[in-house]
Amino acid sequence: MPVISRQQLAERLGEISGVTHITISATTRPRLVGGKKCPLHGVEKHVRINGPIGTRFQSDVERRQAKEGLEIGYSPGETYADYEGGLVTHKGKHYLRLRIDNILDESYTFDGNEVSKEEVDQFTRKDRENRQEVDDPAVMRRFNLDNITAITMQGQSFTLKD
Repeated sequence: MPVISRQQLAERLGEISGVTHITISATTRPRLVGGKKCPLHGVEKHVRINGPIGTRFQSDVERRQAKEGLEIGYSPGETYADYEGGLVTHKGKHYLRLRIDNILDESYTFDGNEVSKEEVDQFTRKDRENRQEVDDPAVMRRFNLDNITAITMQGQSFTLKD
């Protein structure tokens, strides 16, 4: 698999126009209740997920509302980031904004040992209330490019390096 830098990925993402389906592998640190006092402080979440980039969140939600026969109307609020293609820039950092369609793989490690999702879930912060008022809400996430380890987009797969 070819290797690209995160800067090269940022450039490629910025050039994408329209909706593009991608798959990423990423390692993140979930927010835990109690912060540094949490017994699992430092746990890492490893995911492989896919979905589209370049979608309009409000349109995604309104399509779901219409599908469920609900009154259409959703306001996501203000945005404090700059969006260019599949790239999001906020306070000088680059992110990939992805609507999660499928979680292909998910695992957790703590101090090099695997821990169960149920064990981690005891300490994770609960998601905010679903303001979309639909049974199947659109899930959008921003991934810091520093946390992405591999990506497949536009028919090509890459491993990322610093």
